[in-house]
Amino acid sequence: MKKMLILSLILTISIVFVGCSSGSSPDDSLTMENFTKAYTDAGAELKEEKPLFSMIEAKDGVMVYLNNSPVKLYEYASASEIESVKKENELIKDWPSRGKFLLETSKQEAIDIFNKVE
Repeated sequence: MKKMLILSLILTISIVFVGCSSGSSPDDSLTMENFTKAYTDAGAELKEEKPLFSMIEAKDGVMVYLNNSPVKLYEYASASEIESVKKENELIKDWPSRGKFLLETSKQEAIDIFNKVE
């Protein structure tokens, strides 16, 4: 009887751990290509020039022009790295982010596209 109780308890705990540990966000699977495609599909022009991504400690960056306004996307190693950099840099603390991507723009249309990328 004790063995059955212990086995049931172990099984229950295992199920709880498996269920709780699979907390990956859909934003974790986003890529720079997802974002650039969303912007170019919306009529933005992709530029070869890159923003100065290293100045804000990003690992990569892309610039597009949406209705003649620059939209800059920065890629970091992780979402936690973005939060860490935002705490250190007053300039970027209010910029929108998703997963490991950070957006620099002054246009609401660009923010809306950024938030809708899947």
